[in-house]
Amino acid sequence: MSKYAIVGLSCLFPGARTPAEFWQNLRSGADARREGGDEIFGATPRDADLDPQHRIYCRRGGFITDFEFDPTGYRLDAEQLAPLDRIFHWSLYTAREALRDSGYEARPETLDRTALILGNYSFPTPTSARISVPLAREAVLEGLRRAGLPELAGLPEGAPLVDAELLRGENLRVSGSPAAVTAAALGLGGPRYALDAACSSALYALKLACAHLAAGQVDLVLAGGVCAPDPTLIHLSFSDLHAYPESGFSQPFDNRSEGILTGQGAGMVAVKRLADALRDGDRIHAVIDGIGLSNDGSGRHLLVPQGGGQLTSYELAYAEAGVDPATIDYLECHATGTPLGDATEAESVADFFGRHGKVPLIGSVKGNIGHLLTVAGLSSMLKVILAMDDGHIPPTIGVGQPVRSADGRVGEDVLVREGRPWPEGVGPLRAAVSAFGFGGTNAHVVLSAPEAAELWEPGEESPAEPPALDIVGLGAHFGPLDGVDALEQAVHSGADAFGPLPERRWRGLEQTRGGTLDRAGLAGESVPHGAYVDGVDIDPVDHKIPPADLRTYNLQHALATKVADEALRDAGYSRAVPKGASAPEPRRIAVVVAMELEPYTHARLTRYTLSGFLREQFEAAGVELTEEQLAAIAAVGRDAVVPPIVANEVLSYIGNVMASRISSLWNLTGPSFTVSAEGSGTAEALEAARLLLMDPGIEAVLIGAVDLTGSAEHLLLHPDAVSEAGLTFAEGARGVRIGEGAGAVVVTRSGEAAGR
Repeated sequence: MSKYAIVGLSCLFPGARTPAEFWQNLRSGADARREGGDEIFGATPRDADLDPQHRIYCRRGGFITDFEFDPTGYRLDAEQLAPLDRIFHWSLYTAREALRDSGYEARPETLDRTALILGNYSFPTPTSARISVPLAREAVLEGLRRAGLPELAGLPEGAPLVDAELLRGENLRVSGSPAAVTAAALGLGGPRYALDAACSSALYALKLACAHLAAGQVDLVLAGGVCAPDPTLIHLSFSDLHAYPESGFSQPFDNRSEGILTGQGAGMVAVKRLADALRDGDRIHAVIDGIGLSNDGSGRHLLVPQGGGQLTSYELAYAEAGVDPATIDYLECHATGTPLGDATEAESVADFFGRHGKVPLIGSVKGNIGHLLTVAGLSSMLKVILAMDDGHIPPTIGVGQPVRSADGRVGEDVLVREGRPWPEGVGPLRAAVSAFGFGGTNAHVVLSAPEAAELWEPGEESPAEPPALDIVGLGAHFGPLDGVDALEQAVHSGADAFGPLPERRWRGLEQTRGGTLDRAGLAGESVPHGAYVDGVDIDPVDHKIPPADLRTYNLQHALATKVADEALRDAGYSRAVPKGASAPEPRRIAVVVAMELEPYTHARLTRYTLSGFLREQFEAAGVELTEEQLAAIAAVGRDAVVPPIVANEVLSYIGNVMASRISSLWNLTGPSFTVSAEGSGTAEALEAARLLLMDPGIEAVLIGAVDLTGSAEHLLLHPDAVSEAGLTFAEGARGVRIGEGAGAVVVTRSGEAAGR
């Protein structure tokens, strides 16, 4: 059975820039979470300028505050790297540190066969916000002028608010670009892409790393995650979802805890095939025995964890590892401090491990550094690796009233509340790590101490061959071409789908005079024609979304769900619910969707900060307004940017949820995640599908891809790439024409389609 070795470690966590600092903090029981001030969130708005429909009620978290990035020593110029957002800086730093720890940083023959898989939340960053938010503010000011109030704006002829120094494609393409830039800066020659499986992202990245190694495609993989979202918007989003504790008290596995505290950071591990690591004399930090991935499928809600999905991830991990769950000494749980989440996990741990005769000691790192979202699994895994190395389990801090399972097997007796020596036993130390994300993404990893490598007896192994695929289902919506039939007809007739910008596509940004877009030649009639998507019709009942929630529902998510439905039905699958059941029959089908950040995701941040911005503009223009007048103008402006939104709409702007929503609607229990690799996204999603189908337990993969490249922001940042004369193979053609849309295919192992 294949095993894998972790040969390099790195981290950038709250209060720790190295694994050694992290371990010191864990042993001492340090809590790096704190109240975020203006240095985290910017100037705090006056009470009168707060959005009455949306409020940030918790500003505590785990923040990175003491890190300065050194852009020198990479294979890209420091001048190119220095202006980039911190999501790039944190990724670059941790990737290079993991390479250094592995000993392969300066070995080009290995780097050429090294991949990078980065768990990354598809969410705005501080720098992307400094591009998108000012564009929307310019449009609001234009609206004031057109309303006959030019003096209120303080910019009578219009002026750009976007800092020209920020107008670089990477600063908006924050889903896939961090992986691409990091790989290029380190000279890596293997696959490089980001994925989003919510809080399970880093462990999903680890699973795919092992799959690339198993297939012999690479010899080393950097796998991990980065979590660097815009602090204001992430705290606003989690406040809207009521995920934070109203009281501010958050402690994993404590009955008094009322919610999570999010955090920031990044971390990486360098992974090799165990046989290669032993052959090459590498220092081995830990052995990866097995990894199980699952999705909850249909459930009560995308935010409600399901014990059944967690149990499946346990079962798959131990089946792959070939080890007895009773040999697990310690389990680092996902436990985040949410009452429902911690209770559900306590029950699944008691159920699974109780059936195997022994419940291990348990704990959670989130009381030390916060919930690092896409990096959560990596922070948990690093804690376990360091604990095995030191022979000591650090405490789960601050727990006064431990959560208990119904049968009492999980509770104060197994929760490590004070540091203690690792339990003595027969054989190498062995531990496990869980990560469970919103949308029902589940991951469980089984790890052994380095001594296990010395006892391992490799058999005759050859690289696993990813299977050839049959495409058995299709779905499409490109520009105005709605459906596969419309696309086929256009191709055969030679018709094109190009037309003028739809009226609401840019939400009025193209009408701003004298601003950033106007000066870039992207206003009024100057906006190039393209194959724009002008909305999409979805049945709210069929998709289990209240009709009112569709007002500002993310068009990306709606498109992805629509074409996925078409492809799955075309493949012969059905969402029919058996009599007496509440959902379709579960099927172990994976979902992989290629996507990038949709710029409209910034709209809620624009709304939240608009009143304070307008106050500044009025004061600068010398305009005196009463608080009531300002509030009335700000209210109109906020609703023009984006109406107040509810949970379903918030979720539609979280990247991985577009894949998880498909899994939920169809009760698909295979791994479900998004992939971001810019123009290579579909190719990487296809390769991920081939790797997943090396597992005979997965019957099919739904591959989707969606992109809305006709946004104002995209055209602004790629002025030389777009041309209405961009015809394929045309002499003298420069640039490309704008195309938007989504497509989906269902694939199976070649030859298996007939047996479904």
